[in-house]
Amino acid sequence: MSNKTFHTHTCTLFSQDPAGRALSSDGFKDEYFYLDVPADTADSGDYCCQLDCRAPDFCCLDDQSPLRSCATVHVQTNKKVEVVTKESVSLEAFSQLQQQVLDLARSQQESHDGGCRQSAVTAIAHLAELQAKSDAYLNTVKSFEKELERSLENVKNISAEDRVKLQIETNQMLQNVQLQLDYNISKAMETCNDFQQQLRVEDMKLELNQTTLSTSVEALEQRLDKDFLEMSKSSAKMQNNLETNMKSMQSLEAQMNNFSKVADKRFVQLEAERTNRTANLQQAITKDVSKLEETLSALERKLSAMEETFEKKMVQQISDMKISFTQYQQTTAQELTDVRGRTDTRLSQLERRLSTSENTINSHVTSSSQSHTSLVSELAAFVRKTNAVTESLKNQLTTMNNQLTAKRCESGVKHFSPHDQPSDGSLWRTKTDHVDFTRPFTTKPTVAIGITSLDVSNWSNLRIQVRVGTISTSGFDVHASEWSDTYTYSVAAVWMACNV
Repeated sequence: MSNKTFHTHTCTLFSQDPAGRALSSDGFKDEYFYLDVPADTADSGDYCCQLDCRAPDFCCLDDQSPLRSCATVHVQTNKKVEVVTKESVSLEAFSQLQQQVLDLARSQQESHDGGCRQSAVTAIAHLAELQAKSDAYLNTVKSFEKELERSLENVKNISAEDRVKLQIETNQMLQNVQLQLDYNISKAMETCNDFQQQLRVEDMKLELNQTTLSTSVEALEQRLDKDFLEMSKSSAKMQNNLETNMKSMQSLEAQMNNFSKVADKRFVQLEAERTNRTANLQQAITKDVSKLEETLSALERKLSAMEETFEKKMVQQISDMKISFTQYQQTTAQELTDVRGRTDTRLSQLERRLSTSENTINSHVTSSSQSHTSLVSELAAFVRKTNAVTESLKNQLTTMNNQLTAKRCESGVKHFSPHDQPSDGSLWRTKTDHVDFTRPFTTKPTVAIGITSLDVSNWSNLRIQVRVGTISTSGFDVHASEWSDTYTYSVAAVWMACNV
């Protein structure tokens, strides 16, 4: 880049390598800036170069000048990149680590560039402000010079003393302007020096970070080698454990198959025994019921015969009482007729015999009352005897019912619906339901239970068990347990409760 039209002490070359890192200028010679890039270590690619002014107020480089834009220069170097592959380090892991290192370096560089650019922008803004003030002072001086020239023309005829005084004032004013300009320039140079010092400090920090990062990468490589070795040992150990576990699982599966066969045979035997016991119990109950029905029929026939005999006796006794009373009425009427016939002639005799007749009548009435009382007593005794027989039959019937109740059996089916996983993370999931008897037993019965209509998400029913919990005279609890990876869609538990 030619620098014929710019002051070399105010323009600076900014360069960047293909990775975006800033490069410092190596000097200006023969109207060109030179950048010394080692061919064996530098990266190949496009290098970016542009001009900028450290003191914009003293540089005539326009803000819109194309020279302020980055110019791309393609550089081809002889840098060789040697890649060494280590079998102990995973290529994918090392690539990820390398990418992370590059991202970290890029982030640091962007942060560094952003801070430098911000500092540079601040310094340039400050210099621009100082340049504006300096331009204002220069314009003031130029205006003052023009006015001074006009004044000098007008004061040619002024006395020597006035000229000396005016010269002193003019020199003093020029000296003040020069001092102000020197002060502004010194402040601008101090700002530039501070900015350069800050850049050097940031470069040192960046080099230190790169050194630390390289050390970390080496340590990480060593750690990866060590971890890979440990992983290889762990993998071999896990392979041995897996083979041992597979053998144990095969042995356990064989044992479970044998247990399943034995359990199936035992279940068939229990089912046959239960069927036989149920049939025998049903036959015994049928026989007892038949005997009870025959006994009740005999009792009913006996009671009917007793009622017929009682009715016949009552009819006969009532008929006899009617005949006796009729005869008594007839005798009394005849006697009264005879008395009435002899009323006139034998009134006195009738009066004498009246008391005798009354005594006779009273005697007959007393005799009739005693016969009625005796009959009522006999009927009451017969009723009491009949009630005693009926009560005895009722007691016998109650005793038979109690015996049948005490020796009865009841069966049923309990269906289980799906239930959720246990919240405590245990290996078993459980479900508990309660079964109520149709009517309570007199004593606590014995309950037998089995599984039928099983539908689970696994091929075997060896992962579920059903057992009986608390038993009372009114019902019992059923517990269903299964492995946590077994999901039960439906299961029916067949139960029988007997009190023998």
